[in-house]
Amino acid sequence: MYQHQHNYEPIDLPEVIYSSYDSTITIDFGNQPVNNYTVTISSLYADVDYYATSSFTTIPLAVDGISDYSIVIETTEGDVFEGTLAASQYVTSQTM
Repeated sequence: MYQHQHNYEPIDLPEVIYSSYDSTITIDFGNQPVNNYTVTISSLYADVDYYATSSFTTIPLAVDGISDYSIVIETTEGDVFEGTLAASQYVTSQTM
């Protein structure tokens, strides 16, 4: 009988910080062995995919002032993390 096994440790939630000063989102997996993942940023008007090759990456995000932004991070190992950058909260920097 075949069983699917993962050869890696479970991945903890990354730190995701929006900076209104820089208009960026920073994703930081810290010391975890995550170097390849896709970040999908969705709003009412657009969906954008970014492919990251580092456990720490910064993505530009110019918010429109009215939309909520859904952020989904999916590692190549299949781990999925989801969060929302709410329009009512992104006037200042925040951590998801």
